[in-house]
Amino acid sequence: MGNIKAAGVGITLTAASRVLIVEYPWTPPALDQAIDRLHRIGQKNAVEVYFSLSLNTIQERIIEVLDKKRVVFDSVMDGKQTDQSSLITELIKSYKDDTIQ
Repeated sequence: MGNIKAAGVGITLTAASRVLIVEYPWTPPALDQAIDRLHRIGQKNAVEVYFSLSLNTIQERIIEVLDKKRVVFDSVMDGKQTDQSSLITELIKSYKDDTIQ
């Protein structure tokens, strides 16, 4: 268990094969880096990443901001035109649609 900063740059997590993300940074690369720490040389297991999210909280807004920043980041860094939202945002929308019906 570690926060995004420590897990993202401070330690190599090859002993772990599952991670639970419970906080979200303001930039997509910071989140990617934290997850990538599990995929380092020496990892022998498949890696599973779980995301904890409380609906109707600031976490939900941060995910939306991350999606918007991901579009800009991908366009600038890779020249990709990403117009889809992340899986997390899609799950939030799906959950809200199901609870409204």
